[in-house]
Amino acid sequence: MIQARRGDWFVDEETAAVEEGSRATSGIRDCALFGLSLDYTIAFVLDLATDDYEIVFSQATNHAQENHIPKFTDYVAKYAEDFVVPGQREDFRRELNFETIRGRFESRSDYHYAFETVPNAAGLAHFQAHIVKEYDVDGTFAFLGFRSIDEILAKERYYQRQLQQANDNLKRQLDVITSALPGGVKISNDDETYSFKYVSEQFARMLDYDSPAELVAACNGNIVQLAHPEDVETGIADALSQYAVQDHYATTYRMRCKDGSYKYIEDRGRKFVSPEGVVEHWNLILDKNELMEKTIALESERLANQSKSDFLSRMSHDMRTPLNGIIGLLDICAAHPENRELVDASRAKAKIAADHLLSLINDTLELSKLENKDVSLYEEVFYAPKLVEELETIVQMRADEEGISIVYEGCGADLPHPYLVGSPLYIEQIFLNLVTNAIKYNREGGSVRCALSQQVSADEKSCLVTLRVRDTGIGMSEDFLRDIYKPFVQADHGARSTYKGTGLGMAIVKNLVDRMGGTISVKSALGEGTEVIVSLPFEIAEGVGEAKKPGQPDVDLHGMRVLLVEDNDLNREIASFILKDKGVNVVEAIDGQQAVSMFSKKPAHYFDAILMDIMMPIMDGYEATRAIRACGKSDARSVPIIAMTANVFDDDRHKSESAGMDMHLAKPIDAEALVSALESVQACASSRA
Repeated sequence: MIQARRGDWFVDEETAAVEEGSRATSGIRDCALFGLSLDYTIAFVLDLATDDYEIVFSQATNHAQENHIPKFTDYVAKYAEDFVVPGQREDFRRELNFETIRGRFESRSDYHYAFETVPNAAGLAHFQAHIVKEYDVDGTFAFLGFRSIDEILAKERYYQRQLQQANDNLKRQLDVITSALPGGVKISNDDETYSFKYVSEQFARMLDYDSPAELVAACNGNIVQLAHPEDVETGIADALSQYAVQDHYATTYRMRCKDGSYKYIEDRGRKFVSPEGVVEHWNLILDKNELMEKTIALESERLANQSKSDFLSRMSHDMRTPLNGIIGLLDICAAHPENRELVDASRAKAKIAADHLLSLINDTLELSKLENKDVSLYEEVFYAPKLVEELETIVQMRADEEGISIVYEGCGADLPHPYLVGSPLYIEQIFLNLVTNAIKYNREGGSVRCALSQQVSADEKSCLVTLRVRDTGIGMSEDFLRDIYKPFVQADHGARSTYKGTGLGMAIVKNLVDRMGGTISVKSALGEGTEVIVSLPFEIAEGVGEAKKPGQPDVDLHGMRVLLVEDNDLNREIASFILKDKGVNVVEAIDGQQAVSMFSKKPAHYFDAILMDIMMPIMDGYEATRAIRACGKSDARSVPIIAMTANVFDDDRHKSESAGMDMHLAKPIDAEALVSALESVQACASSRA
């Protein structure tokens, strides 16, 4: 071995070479550390297995200095508590924890972390850690170099201020330009929501916002949240379809104002592409609300006028048809008075045609009344089983005439809560319309199934009554179902003649169901029949005794004295004939004032009943009834007064009751109904005697 002398020691050449290499490596390391110290204020080497560390170098002005804390985690915690600003301390401790660093190194070899401290001796407060993964034969280490970024942040803030100043100058220039335009201006990005880059003062004021900033905040800075939800897809689709063939578009849609209302605007957009390929949309927004509202109003008026014309046309046809039949049958009777069989048959047919004409008039008036939303539905307590029983009796007669069988699944008696609060007259109308339709448009020998059910609320204060009516009839097409609730609509034009329908039934049912807060649905197919489902909400009436259906005793009207008050000569003559034919003594009055005078002059209990028309000159029926009730005679409060009027709506009945009337008969007078009403009066009088 070659040896070299060093002082009094002899050193072999291999050892000398190693020492020389070590001195060279140390020199390189010192140079590297010196270079790092020019950029970094402090550097650490961290053993990721033991949490041991070494401060490689540190500037004198630095917060972090040698403090003999053995573990890096504890060193970081102490530094955070002493120097890091309060809001970042927890984050600082977590990010510089050796376990966190080790976890980050699983997916990367270096990363950066920035934080803020109280200013150090050099006045520096913002720092960035560069954390680098290192290896040696003994394990994995981390090199952590910390440097000041105050100067970098200062430059960024400077550039941001310069950019903001440039943007403000551009905005002021845009404001000057847009103020001379006839509408508002917005500039949007080419993203999914077309987010705003610029909004003019005029655009904000157009929608009643105080400033562009307020408008942007209200819609999160994008058109999608500003446009009416129903117009977003159609408006954007319209703009894109125009963009497909040109670089501009014009479309009209609704935008939301500050108060939540919507305003029609015209959006004129143009696409701009910068040399760098950035796409922007520049839009001129014009206020078209007044024009659109006038246009919509004119179109609505045009459609309303068209509907009225169609209505009158159908009414004219449908009314003339039975009227022509009646006139023709009367001509036959006049031409062949000697042919008793022909005359009787013609009169029977004329009665059917007259009933149909009356049904058409009643339905038309009913629909008109229902469309007046100011008219409220009169509600009262009613006994559902009794109502259902009466309705079943009525429709069964019609079904028997047509050869149709009716099957009931559940009935009024099965309802757990039979006493309800509602409008029985309108419930009756809904039931009759649905079931008579099912009979009318059925096949020969067909059937109708009616199911009634009641769903009671948890508190048992209300319920939902559902009626299902299913028939085996002719059915309806999908196209017709879309228009089923429109007046005068029937499945085919021949149905009005073939089935003698008015085409108003379902329109009335729909209006009634809506007014009562219910729902209606129709399922049908041509040739397969129809199912209608109606659900109506009711209050449950409590503490009501079972209503007893009055009997119909055989009552003799001979000798009964009735005051007949009617201003129309023909109506008075017909009513008088019906009554006299039953042996009733009739005293006639032509107006309300005359009726009051006649009643007052006669002795008490002279009249057994009063038949009172409503619409009369001098004094109407309401006034006359109130005057009779208040005249002071001993029988003034008890004499039965029966309204006899063409005013047949629910609120008309309520007015009659409020005026002091006991019963309500609809015109034209039905002889059976009139006689039945007087029989009831006479029966009650007999029971009291």
